[in-house]
Amino acid sequence: MQLPKISIVTTSFNQGIYLEETILSVISQGYPNLEYIIIDGGSTDNSIEIIKKYESKLAYWVSEKDNGMYHGLQKGFEKSTGEIMAWINSDDRYHTKSFFVVGEIFSNFPQVQWLQGLPSLIDEAGRIVSTFDFRRWSKYEFLIGEYKWIQQESCFWRRALWEKAGGKLNTTLLYAGDFDLWLNFFSHAELYCVNTIIGAFRARSKNQFSVEKISEYENEAEHLLELRLKNLSRDEKKRLIKLSLYKHFISKIPMLKNIGHKIFFRGMYPPRILFDRLSQSFIIK
Repeated sequence: MQLPKISIVTTSFNQGIYLEETILSVISQGYPNLEYIIIDGGSTDNSIEIIKKYESKLAYWVSEKDNGMYHGLQKGFEKSTGEIMAWINSDDRYHTKSFFVVGEIFSNFPQVQWLQGLPSLIDEAGRIVSTFDFRRWSKYEFLIGEYKWIQQESCFWRRALWEKAGGKLNTTLLYAGDFDLWLNFFSHAELYCVNTIIGAFRARSKNQFSVEKISEYENEAEHLLELRLKNLSRDEKKRLIKLSLYKHFISKIPMLKNIGHKIFFRGMYPPRILFDRLSQSFIIK
């Protein structure tokens, strides 16, 4: 089997304490068709020393001042050439041999345009401390605000989808650039979920931007959703209203909570018929 070329980008700024573990989680995969790019934002700690230690394994690296993580990621993706794309932050890591899982899925299933593994969590010492339940993602659930959380650390996508979705990150965003990218992807393709761990998010006790700025992230995300909802077609708006009604009914009728969820999300009953039966007095004309 010819495995597709995977391009990984890491952005970093003064993360020398974790950077080496992140780099090793990429280059020790043993994946035969890998392109790894590191964009450093002008670190003043030991990051550059660490990067130089592994530069023979890198396709490209640079250390210079930039305008934040998403600007750095965009620079990295512009240098990339792989058929499959992803990024890993400089304090997170990939699980062993996970690139082979990703490469084989994209090789064997052409309908898969992007995927996510089971979310997993590591602590400051790099130990896996938690994994989360398998979830099927829906574009329409995402649009009504049920977006917590697509795990960026285990997301991979085809370059064809990246280009179809605009071929760029929104570098004006400070926090929710990944959220904006997921919105763009959902406009063109389903998100497939893999029932195995691929990447891990590191939970730290202090100085963790993604945790400390969670309110700011959610504010940006909600604003992006508002903008997207305004531009939906009439049919898409109808579907969202029906989904909202369904969620309301399920929350109000305990006996439907489990049965209804299985019916709607596991295809045991056509969603349109289920909505019509649950909300006959709310038929949308």
